Amino acid sequence: MRSLRIRQVLQVTGLSRMTIYRLETAGRFPRRRQLSGNSVAWLESEIVTWAKARPVAQLCESPQNSLISPAPGNGRSQRRHDWSDSSAEPQPHDAVGFKVIEDGW
Repeated sequence: MRSLRIRQVLQVTGLSRMTIYRLETAGRFPRRRQLSGNSVAWLESEIVTWAKARPVAQLCESPQNSLISPAPGNGRSQRRHDWSDSSAEPQPHDAVGFKVIEDGW
């Protein structure tokens, strides 16, 4: 039975320290064990079991549902930001408010 310290748990799960503590408090993550007065660890077997029980992420099949789709062949975004405000018509904007231009650069 191997014990994992917080840094190892962070690395294995990919979660932040705060997320681990929140999930643990909510009963949705394995509980840590007290090793000594100021030292805690999680059982590796419990962390692995928890990770295997996580649902597999589903990817969108349709590029219309995606904000940014990669250009064919080069993996770069097909959208770029237009910093000018020369258009009188309303334009679609991304999450930070820049106009989105479709041109496959």
